[in-house]
Parts: sequence; structure tokens; C-alpha cells
Amino acid sequence: MDLRPAVEGAASAIFRLRVRIESPWECNVEVRLTSGKECGPIPGVVAAGAPTEGIYVSNAGGVVGTVKISDMEPIPFTVAAPGPGGRSQSFVGEKGKQKSVFLCSRDEDDCWACD
Repeated sequence: MDLRPAVEGAASAIFRLRVRIESPWECNVEVRLTSGKECGPIPGVVAAGAPTEGIYVSNAGGVVGTVKISDMEPIPFTVAAPGPGGRSQSFVGEKGKQKSVFLCSRDEDDCWACD
């Protein structure tokens, strides 16, 4: 899974998150938003070997939520305007990460993240 946050335009910010899922086996995917909206969402089931993308956007408040793949723990994300001092508040997986790739074997207990 490849999660990439982006903030477009400074004055009239549009927040966009692209979620890309690719798996050698069929997997269930659930994206839950607490802020933002779907703009070409990922289907609930991703077919084996068929890369799938979803786009999630917001023009106020950012895009905030989680991605859950099969039995994995939900992966949190936030795409938001810079906070005090211009520091980024956007992250994927954990605060401070702007991009995350998560790898799993067929055994759901064997998962890890790559920066």
C-alpha cells in the first residue's frame, strides 16, 4: 500500500490523499474518514494482482481517517495545512512520515512498514 498526502495551493488549500493498494492476493479494504470526502474511492475488495487507487479530498479541515486492509490494524493518516511555525501536520502511518509503504505476507502477523 502506498499512501501519499499532498496539499495543493496555499491561499485556497485543497487537501488530497492518494491511496494505492496492490496485493498478490485478494484483500478487503476499508477507508474511514473523519474529515474529507471520497473522490474516486477504493472498492471494498481489491482483486489479486490488480493495483487500485482511491482519492480522498477536502477544502477545509484536511483529510483525516484510517485505512484498514483485511485483518491488519487500521493505518491512520492526516493531510492538513501547516501548523504553528509552518510545521507539517500531515502524516501517514505515524506522525512525521509523509509517505509510507506497508508490506505484508499472507500471514497477517508478518507485516512491516518501509519509509
